[in-house]
Amino acid sequence: MNYRVLLISIFSLIVAASCKEPNNKTTEPITPAETRATMEYNENRLDTVAEHTQINEDFSFSGGGTDPFWTVEFKGGQIHFTAPGETLRSFVAPIPEPEISGNTTKYIATSHRVLMEVLLTKEECITPTNSKKNTHKVKVSIKPKAAEDFNYYYGCGS
Repeated sequence: MNYRVLLISIFSLIVAASCKEPNNKTTEPITPAETRATMEYNENRLDTVAEHTQINEDFSFSGGGTDPFWTVEFKGGQIHFTAPGETLRSFVAPIPEPEISGNTTKYIATSHRVLMEVLLTKEECITPTNSKKNTHKVKVSIKPKAAEDFNYYYGCGS
């Protein structure tokens, strides 16, 4: 009789344990550390990412120079750099958050193969080829990550 009571007790415990609701514990998806840091940074900002993206898409600027010929354009939320006669003929990247210091705005854009820095200095600049007055002096420093040195491009833009 003791065995019956013991077996019934054990069976009841097993049935009770199997009827327990499953643990609905949700696991956080694995996020690369770089993405997680960016997400935390954006969560702590006063403005929102959507507002910043809208600003970048509305921002337009065009600059360039000669010797060698090159252009840089900010449009549609992207920076477009072209230098047809150079080894690195073009580069496109999303417009990064600007660093502003006095009358100079700096943009640093990177990809898996290129590092580019664009300095826009609010200072009258006259294009030597057509004597056009521009609102900014422009300096582009660009380097393929495999290269040791930057290439520098100087010009004007508005």
